Amino acid sequence: MSLRSLGLASLLLASNVAFSSEPLSGWYAGLIAGGTITPSINFLLPGFTPYSNIPSKLSYGIGGNGGFQLGYRCDQLRFEGEFDFNYSPYNKLNIGGLIIRKSSNINILRFKGSTQFFGAFANAYYELFAAENDISFVPYVGLGIGYAKIKQSFTIYTPAISTPAFPLLYVPSVAISDSGSKSAPLGQAIIGINYFFDDVTSLGLDGRYITSRQIRDFGNERMVAETINLVLNFTFDQPNN
Repeated sequence: MSLRSLGLASLLLASNVAFSSEPLSGWYAGLIAGGTITPSINFLLPGFTPYSNIPSKLSYGIGGNGGFQLGYRCDQLRFEGEFDFNYSPYNKLNIGGLIIRKSSNINILRFKGSTQFFGAFANAYYELFAAENDISFVPYVGLGIGYAKIKQSFTIYTPAISTPAFPLLYVPSVAISDSGSKSAPLGQAIIGINYFFDDVTSLGLDGRYITSRQIRDFGNERMVAETINLVLNFTFDQPNN
């Protein structure tokens, strides 16, 4: 048998092993990481005179999240505790029609900031597979409830002023900052699919919709994060030979 034929046979055997594996019941642990999209929110700027009473809209850039989980699988059900950090940078601020963008140009009115939260969730999942069938790809759905500390940091920079005719007349950019944090309950809905490399190791791709209750400091709006994640899990229990 040639090396090429042997390699092909090995791949086919590995494929058959992967498809014959079943998720083991027992304790597991894993890591989660992904990207975050945060919808725009309406709010006021109470600490930023003269803009304090003007309705404003804050838009976000693409952020990220990461964390870890520890759980227990029982047949098609999974129950886990998840700890997650989420970071959403600000991108654009609309204050009554005045557009302020995130920028490194010191000669324009600009701003920067972010919304961050560190939360703990209790999640429950249902895995959509039939125990008597060969398993490799396993869809799942889940719900979670939790609690998080949500932090906002915000800085507006006035433009630096200089004139070529009077080089000594220079007014530097001034930073006006504000920050705050709130603790709030969170909920999340989860849908995804796992690929089982073997009986104990899986890699999942899922989407999560995370939302809080209405928060007064957010203009009585909810903190919302929509995430796309890779989830790697490893089961502690080993298969019986």
